[in-house]
Amino acid sequence: MGTRFRIVQASYGSVTTRKDVTTLLRRAIANGRLIIGVGNGSLGGDAAPNEEKTLRIVFKIGRVTREGEWAEETLVELP
Repeated sequence: MGTRFRIVQASYGSVTTRKDVTTLLRRAIANGRLIIGVGNGSLGGDAAPNEEKTLRIVFKIGRVTREGEWAEETLVELP
């Protein structure tokens, strides 16, 4: 069996306005991987209209905790 991957916390939005998308991303994990586009459609709506947004994810691979941030209109592939 491979190394266990899990989402600890995730948020989507701008510098001033963010929304929690942890549950949404946990549900998107398939076969131990997360592959998702960063955008309003895939992350439950526009968290901050007319503002530049990012997706921030704190995740664990095995016992190691890591953190990443992805810009809108990019693709997340973890691990």
